[in-house]
Amino acid sequence: MSTAFFAQLGSEAHAFDGDVAAVCSHALYAFAGERMIVFHDIAYGILPFGVAIDGVVDFLSALAPTVEANLSLTDGAVLCGDRRIGLRTVARHATAPTYKLSSPRAARLAKVEDILAERGSKGGVAALFSADTGGARTHADALSRAMISGDGDSAADAATALLGLGRGLTPSGDDFICGFFSLLLAADKNGIRIPACTKAVAKRICDRAPARTSRISAAYVCAALDGKFFSIYDSAAAALCAEDADTDALCDFVLSMGASSGTDTLCGALCAAKLITK
Repeated sequence: MSTAFFAQLGSEAHAFDGDVAAVCSHALYAFAGERMIVFHDIAYGILPFGVAIDGVVDFLSALAPTVEANLSLTDGAVLCGDRRIGLRTVARHATAPTYKLSSPRAARLAKVEDILAERGSKGGVAALFSADTGGARTHADALSRAMISGDGDSAADAATALLGLGRGLTPSGDDFICGFFSLLLAADKNGIRIPACTKAVAKRICDRAPARTSRISAAYVCAALDGKFFSIYDSAAAALCAEDADTDALCDFVLSMGASSGTDTLCGALCAAKLITK
């Protein structure tokens, strides 16, 4: 079978030969050793290890992948079992301009908080925090306090305790951590003062993530905390800190990710933005 789909490749999505790890309604994950690649809906924008597909549902139907099947990506096609699907690449090693960020303002933070309350998922981090399941609220509060005081050891321990908490392919605690540190790293690139221990804490979390959460989620955490570009994380930071941004549109884009992943990501970014103001 040979069918052509338009695709956009992330900066780390190039020649690949591995095995399918998971198949979802709008995504396919595969690994070659420790390297992950994901075929996903183009509506989610750019992932560093992603192949954004226009018409991903039809693509997955045509490819008919199964877990543990061999999958390879070469120039112009993806092969899985006896299926060969053509890819018309519209942008290789895709990048996008990031927003110019400034120190978050109280009014903007309040607006995002209202949007989360009105349109965010009631599951995920919201449910974890409400019941302090697994100490989620306690650990998040401890993370903020430790970052403010510059206690990198305690910050890394608190963040690590959040990994793997919650539901989903990427657990809610992981999404929260990705949003939290993605905003801090984006702020730093824009000259906004952040805790001096941020990068050291992020590295320690990456070192610990594979033992604390799923293989797929650990790949997201390590890429995000290494400062790789993700449209979703960039938009969360912009919603909170970009002066000329359309906050509503950016929040809606972030909130559209998964059942609760977008909400959990935005909650983490909001928590980090509040930390910067202190």
